[in-house]
Amino acid sequence: MTTDRTINFWCAVGVGTLCGLVVAITWLPLGWVVPQGLTIGLFILIFPIFGWAVIREAAGGGKMKPNDLLARVPTPARYIVGGALVALWLSVMTSFFGPAGQPVTENGRRYLNNHGEFTEVDQDTYDDALNRGARGFLSGAAAFCVVAGVMSKYGGTRDSEPPNGS
Repeated sequence: MTTDRTINFWCAVGVGTLCGLVVAITWLPLGWVVPQGLTIGLFILIFPIFGWAVIREAAGGGKMKPNDLLARVPTPARYIVGGALVALWLSVMTSFFGPAGQPVTENGRRYLNNHGEFTEVDQDTYDDALNRGARGFLSGAAAFCVVAGVMSKYGGTRDSEPPNGS
């Protein structure tokens, strides 16, 4: 693995792990609210990490099909990657359950804005809406980190042999 692929792999692992930890926090009944700045910052980091993996994949032989890439991943890692992607997809889906609307505050009161219809809510409902938003964004971001990590670790030219164990 080249140096730039190694760097991108470890960036994907690091940011993906941070996203996963923050997602885990949103599931805990501790009353913690994920700061929106943290959610936005981690989400923005996905674009250069995933973009670099795609650019390097195109430059390294180009037009590799997903099945070609998966053929290079050792069998035990396929289960880990698949399990992570399914868990993250389920986490994204659960972010849609609950009262509808974007959490907003106005004059010290908390509301959910559902297409211009404001519903006043209590602090717990407001905090839950903030955490559901963070869960949705960061579960998706972690999934892109998983894919970027696989592309960085196992991608490359189509001429090279898949690793043993696949």
